[in-house]
Amino acid sequence: MAGLSTDFAFDINKAMEDHSIRLSYTGEFTNDLINVLLGMSKGAVKLGKVQKKVYNIMIESLENLVRHASKSVEVPYPAIFILAQDDQYHYVCTGNKIHNNDVPALKQKLDKANKLDKKGLRTWYNEVLMDGKTPSDEEGAGLGIIDMAMKSQHNLHYEFKPINDHNSFFVLKVMIASN
Repeated sequence: MAGLSTDFAFDINKAMEDHSIRLSYTGEFTNDLINVLLGMSKGAVKLGKVQKKVYNIMIESLENLVRHASKSVEVPYPAIFILAQDDQYHYVCTGNKIHNNDVPALKQKLDKANKLDKKGLRTWYNEVLMDGKTPSDEEGAGLGIIDMAMKSQHNLHYEFKPINDHNSFFVLKVMIASN
């Protein structure tokens, strides 16, 4: 911190206010931390039915951070969680390091979710459930993306930012209408 200007806290606070960020965390994510963040979010979102959607999307997003962040023995890379809102939307945004060889399959699922309507998402969800595969805790069942798309009723915005030849930083933003 010796190299940081004394204005850094003010600058970060201003940026968070400018972008309507109500809750954020960066670092290593654990199940205990998920419970803390979910508890803190209850004070940030109080809109009945909307709160339930935001809360459910947060659960799925945070579990994905724990489950799908780069599982290698490499140097850990901090993940990020952001809860923001403006007059029209609540935003749940996450970012984590993933292996580049995992990008194509994830991109394919995200693109498919964005192309399907509510009925198509429900059909895909049921197909995954009926597939009969029993995934490990690290893999998940593949329902999270579908579930977030159904609950948000908006496209899932994403980006893969290259970190190096082996890894990228995956950013996912989910929008939930405020009304």
